[in-house]
Amino acid sequence: MTEKDGLATLVDPRTCSCTHMIGREGVDIAKFRQELREEYVRWGLAAHAYRTRNDAETESEDESDVAPLPKAGLHVADGVFSDDDEEELEVAAAKQPAGAASTSRKMTKADKKGVMLEEVEEKLRADWKRHWKAYVQQAAKIQWRTVPGVVVPKDERELIWKDLWGEDMGVVMREHFFKVDPDGSKFGHLPKMALASKGMMGALMAASFCERINSCANLVVTEGNSLLSTNEIDKCVVLRMNKAFMEFMRKNYPEVLKSVHAKFGSVVRVEDCLEEHQTDDQPASIDMG
Repeated sequence: MTEKDGLATLVDPRTCSCTHMIGREGVDIAKFRQELREEYVRWGLAAHAYRTRNDAETESEDESDVAPLPKAGLHVADGVFSDDDEEELEVAAAKQPAGAASTSRKMTKADKKGVMLEEVEEKLRADWKRHWKAYVQQAAKIQWRTVPGVVVPKDERELIWKDLWGEDMGVVMREHFFKVDPDGSKFGHLPKMALASKGMMGALMAASFCERINSCANLVVTEGNSLLSTNEIDKCVVLRMNKAFMEFMRKNYPEVLKSVHAKFGSVVRVEDCLEEHQTDDQPASIDMG
């Protein structure tokens, strides 16, 4: 069992109790938990850096809407310093090397940032045990037989991992973790780590497996075995594999079809296909199936 397998087993509410791994040869549960704790700290620091960056961008946007203040010089408000004090400040500033003041300010900010990160890391390590205990206890409370997708056996035997293989984990995480702890004070980062981290649930398949599948496909769909071009075969495969997903999105989120994705652009619509056919001087009729 690899490190990633161990982390995936621990963050999955179905297997986080580790009862199925007790006594297995070559499986060190304590080591996996220690690795999960370190991953928890790394994930928490990354989340803190992300929030800090967003807060800084928000503050800069807010400040840009405010009229700029006059440049602060050495002369301060009347009555704060005497004339002699102001002259001494001016002389000291003149003797100071160029850029020394800004460097000192940068060092101060860097020092403060380092201290802040140390405090964040210390708090993450202190909260880890409490969050992990609450996470495992919450998973033990889940009534798995009522979760959509669970294969309930006809007899009264206990559920095994095969019965839970096809359940809807999105419902589990939403109803039993995110709604129970919306601010993350109870479970910390563990529910989000189960969805997006090194050992997350539902991770992509291993590249070696995908390569073997592609190799088999190349032997079946050859140039002499199909009249379709390579691009047409790729499109057919993508449409076939995403059929259930597209039906779900069209039924439950039809507004997404009209939205524009920030990275990939807009979703292809019927109108787009009609316009493309009209530009090619072809009939403006198309069967979308």
